[in-house]
Amino acid sequence: MTVRVRYVTLHEEQPAIGFWDQEVLTRPTRWLGDDHAEGLDGVDAADPLMVVVPGRMNWEREPELASMLARFERMVLVVTGDEEGRFDPVAAAPHARGWWFQMPHADPAPAEVLPLGAPPHAWSGLSRPHAERDLEWCFAGQVTHERRRQLVAALLDVPHGLLLASDRFAMGVEPDAYARLLGRARVVPCPGGPQHPETFRLYEAIEAGAVPLVERSTADGRDWTWLWERLGIPAGLTVDSWDGVGTIIGSEPEGGWQRAANRLQAMWAWRSYDLAAQVRVRLDVAAPEVTSIVTMSPIPSHPSLEVLEETLRSIRDNGPSGPVIVCCDGPRPVDDVGAYEEAVRRLCDRCLHDPAWANVLPLIAEDWQHQANMIRLALDRVESPVVLVVEHDTPLVDAPVPWAGLVAAVRSGEANVVRLHHEASILDAHRHLVLDDSPIDICGVPMVRTIQWSQRPSLASAAYYRRLLADHFPVSCRGFVEDHVYSVVEQARWEDHRVAIYHPAGDIKRSTHLDGRAGAEKAPAYIS
Repeated sequence: MTVRVRYVTLHEEQPAIGFWDQEVLTRPTRWLGDDHAEGLDGVDAADPLMVVVPGRMNWEREPELASMLARFERMVLVVTGDEEGRFDPVAAAPHARGWWFQMPHADPAPAEVLPLGAPPHAWSGLSRPHAERDLEWCFAGQVTHERRRQLVAALLDVPHGLLLASDRFAMGVEPDAYARLLGRARVVPCPGGPQHPETFRLYEAIEAGAVPLVERSTADGRDWTWLWERLGIPAGLTVDSWDGVGTIIGSEPEGGWQRAANRLQAMWAWRSYDLAAQVRVRLDVAAPEVTSIVTMSPIPSHPSLEVLEETLRSIRDNGPSGPVIVCCDGPRPVDDVGAYEEAVRRLCDRCLHDPAWANVLPLIAEDWQHQANMIRLALDRVESPVVLVVEHDTPLVDAPVPWAGLVAAVRSGEANVVRLHHEASILDAHRHLVLDDSPIDICGVPMVRTIQWSQRPSLASAAYYRRLLADHFPVSCRGFVEDHVYSVVEQARWEDHRVAIYHPAGDIKRSTHLDGRAGAEKAPAYIS
């Protein structure tokens, strides 16, 4: 079910939509069904509804808004553009099932924090095959108060950067040129505004793949640590004073600036999805039925994403709709860390800026976890009852798959796992592992039952997969799922695991293999 997103104002001379601080809602709106408009015309009282109100232009109009919104039974309220923190979201919609508020001035009790986000610059122009960071730092912006003057004075002594100061907001570099400028920098200092420490620059830096630095406390002595924690900004990127900014820029964090930037971009991609998920929960709207989980680790062809691109394209063209989580395992000491981090950068860049990858979410491990633990981490983020599990070099083939029937079979419990076979027929060597001489009907779909596990693409119950990993893979393990589960399933009753193969008439091949390892040996594994 789609959540209706409606922009509302009581201000007669200003529209309710189109402001920079509302751009942050663009991605969550896509996850909610992409039904957004200005005004409440055509919205029924029982429709799931997210109302967006520009706070600054509706101060002291909360009672009128409450009267206007009272008839909607399933709604949440989002307040944007209130830097001074004067609008009361609860008073504007006391019956709402949730409130989100931009730029809070104190740790809010009833309201969730909505990030300010980045303006609608041409971020897609930053997508490129190589990270061309020729600046250690850059700052382009207005210098209108003491903290910013302190920053400028400190930056004058820091080499390999670019400083462009102006005296008014948005009066410096053109927006698209500014986005490209940020794309050249490794680090972007982000001093606060006159009323609040959160700025567009913080998110512009993240969108551009740079690392922002923010103020832990402001000149008036207020500690904003709680805000950065809520927004997902690591403590290591906060500063007490800009006097030491040169030392910070010159001292790379563990793993380098690129690693830090990758994780910030992944966090930012998830913020949009998580907001949409929270709204669905508050409004009793079902999550997508299927989430695809794609496991990725270092391979010889990195930093190229050619292998992953083919697999994601196959899911987009031939797979179920819904979110796709790409699990980026941490590299082992023997892996080319630089090439892999560059591959992860390209992945994050595409997830944020390529419309074809709009439903792809990068999940990055802090260290080497191996396949089973990466799937476990992904399942912790999965809302849907069904998952499609795919290794990054095993794309689906261009052949019909009755996804609705397969999903019904898994949701009914008639099958826990439905394999999409990687050969045109079942090989003679594997026939003793198949329980049916010919396909049987399971929820209207032809399948054969099997006690053979394969890690090639399969549709599975998310609950079953969680149970399988909990029962057979302690968190201390490092291993491939198939290597351990193959014997577990083979030695059990079919009813214990309920694995089936989708078996249409004729050619049953529904997946293939791109050999991402290029013939290299598997990564070592252990189960303890």
